[in-house]
Amino acid sequence: MAAVLACVKVGRWEVDFLWRSHGLIVETDSFLYHRGSVSFESDYARDLDLRSAGYTVLRFTDTQLEAEPERVAALVADELSR
Repeated sequence: MAAVLACVKVGRWEVDFLWRSHGLIVETDSFLYHRGSVSFESDYARDLDLRSAGYTVLRFTDTQLEAEPERVAALVADELSR
C-alpha cells in the first residue's frame, strides 16, 4: 500500500492528501471553505503550480465523498496503479 500524508506542504501550498512516491495529490473541497472568488482562484493557481511541478491533482467535493465514496476510491486507486 502506498504511503499517504495528510495536510502537508508541497512547495508553497498545503495539500489535503499526498502520495509522494506516486506524484498524486488529492484535494477535498467543501462549499464552506471553497466558496467565493478568492478561494476559487487560489484553488486553480495551486493546481497549475502543482501540475507544473509534475503532480497529478484530483479534486473531490464533500458531496462526492459522501454520495459516491466507492467511485472516488476507485479513481484514486486507478491513479495509484499507474
